[in-house]
Amino acid sequence: HAYLTQTRVQQAKTLLRVGCSIADAAIGVGFADQSHLTRHFKRIVGVTPGQYLFNSKNVQDKLAGD
Repeated sequence: HAYLTQTRVQQAKTLLRVGCSIADAAIGVGFADQSHLTRHFKRIVGVTPGQYLFNSKNVQDKLAGD
């Protein structure tokens, strides 16, 4: 079960990076809803999916500005 949850979170990270909404990513990888994904995402990754998106966007903006 832990492996499956980790795999789903990794797949959700990929979907989020390509522009999928958090709710759609949650359903797409097999979580019951956005809060279910958020709970596991924060436990595994250390930040919420929203924070992950925000930080990813800031890194891309910094790289584009160089």
